[in-house]
Amino acid sequence: MPCALVIAASYLARLSLLRTRTFDPDEFEHLHAAWEFHRGLLPFRDFFEHHMPGMYYLLAAMLGGFDVTNRVSDALHFLFVARTAMWGITGGIVLLTVLLGARVGGRIVGWISGALLSLSIVFVARTLEIRPDVPGLAFWVASQVAFMYALAPTRLPGGRRLFFAVGGLCLGCALLFTQKILLAGPGFAMFALLYLASRVPASSLASRVVDIATLLAGCALPLALLVAHFWTNHAVADLVRGVLTNNLGWPQEVEAAATIRWMLLRDPLLCAAAVAGLLQTAFVVIRREHDWMAQAVVLLPTASVVAGLAIIPTPYPQYLMLTFPAAAAWGAAYVWKTAQSGAVSSRRSGGAERLMLLATCAVVAAVGLAVARPVFRHPLVYPLFGGAALGTAIACARARRPAWSTAVVVAALAAFSAQQLLWMQGLSNADALQQMRYIHASTRPTDLVMDGFTGFGWFRPQAAFHWFVPPGARAMMTADEKARMVTLLRDCEHGPTVVILDKYLRDLAPDVGPTVARYYKPTQYPLLWVSERTSAGCSGASVNPQAGNADSTSRLGPRLR
Repeated sequence: MPCALVIAASYLARLSLLRTRTFDPDEFEHLHAAWEFHRGLLPFRDFFEHHMPGMYYLLAAMLGGFDVTNRVSDALHFLFVARTAMWGITGGIVLLTVLLGARVGGRIVGWISGALLSLSIVFVARTLEIRPDVPGLAFWVASQVAFMYALAPTRLPGGRRLFFAVGGLCLGCALLFTQKILLAGPGFAMFALLYLASRVPASSLASRVVDIATLLAGCALPLALLVAHFWTNHAVADLVRGVLTNNLGWPQEVEAAATIRWMLLRDPLLCAAAVAGLLQTAFVVIRREHDWMAQAVVLLPTASVVAGLAIIPTPYPQYLMLTFPAAAAWGAAYVWKTAQSGAVSSRRSGGAERLMLLATCAVVAAVGLAVARPVFRHPLVYPLFGGAALGTAIACARARRPAWSTAVVVAALAAFSAQQLLWMQGLSNADALQQMRYIHASTRPTDLVMDGFTGFGWFRPQAAFHWFVPPGARAMMTADEKARMVTLLRDCEHGPTVVILDKYLRDLAPDVGPTVARYYKPTQYPLLWVSERTSAGCSGASVNPQAGNADSTSRLGPRLR
């Protein structure tokens, strides 16, 4: 019951943060791409993108009831409608995590899993944002639940195959939203080999081959439908280039160590429980204990995702979201098993393993707390509170009250998370909303906007094929493409009406800043510049209209690249 209350309280608290949580530029990227798709343009062919397009199908379907082009009130309202949709999907993720935890360690572990996930500040912050990672994560954890049900020891072959098909289908749907799922590929390959080589569940090799084939067929179906849509638009090569080839050549933007530190800064205690729980699950698989194959189908792909952070150029925190449900389930299983075991003694059976798990948890917690340095009112408050909570939890465990011990641990984690949630509630995105209103009032629906990576003009056509230019996207551009964007700034006839001169657009080329200063006038907002095409200084230079006017872009005539 306490865990259910924590889940409900956290879920309702997130609803109050939808309007105050500061916008991330990624949110506007996905909104604008969905708007362009809604207008009839195709990602990768008609405008630059590098994410899987599932999010654009979803948001474009929602845009039908909003006139975001002509009414700024609709545009701003849709921001929060889309965020509310993410909030709704998040509720499904938490419930699926409860089911996942129940499969890992029973009903009580399931509820603890949901509570731990709900208390993760990283999970709360990222799932408040409009990201493909959110629906992608929902399908991902649904596939994990289905696979674990497929591998239940008492499952009959027909039922097992049905769950494999459902899990594969969910996995394919997750891939429609995020290609980060591909990092789990080596883990799934290892599981498939282990499954085919083992006799768990008791079945013939031919039957197990059919099981794996069913999983793959389910996974392939959504991807086949996506390819078919691009095939009918003669754009399969654009799809492959956009979501695969470009990403393989993406420059290094962040180190995995920085992301791990970022996680420890926000969720130090949850990370500690999760790492200990992962190690505990690994022991179950290695010893091939009861239900070990069901544990392996989650453990191996999740470990593969974590290992993949070391080899990809952009291991941002949202990449780790795929590990959160399993980490919460493993952390819950570790907390519950520790509470049940009472005092740790190396003389008891399995005592050495418990000491190893406890040491792992303590080390990660110590490192995390050293990174986070949490302070509430006075530096001594957290140490005293933490010490009291730990002592109470140990006393309850020794008194053979594991439920009370676990409740104390969850309450302590809730106190740590509540402070950060209150801090998030004090944030504001009012300035971003004001700049969007200004752009809408200063432009017509057909006027162009050139942006670096703020997204404030997401409801206006962008001036170029490469419509956002942070370092990774900028590296995909040729020198000629950069030069033509600068030329477009001087174009009296087809140039953008508004330029959002952030640091990314300034870094596009050395002459961007001077060109904007010559042909555009500043506004009360430092980043926003408005066209002065009628001024005597306008050179009258002209470029191909297709390079600048998104509304003149036909389905078969993409913008100049």
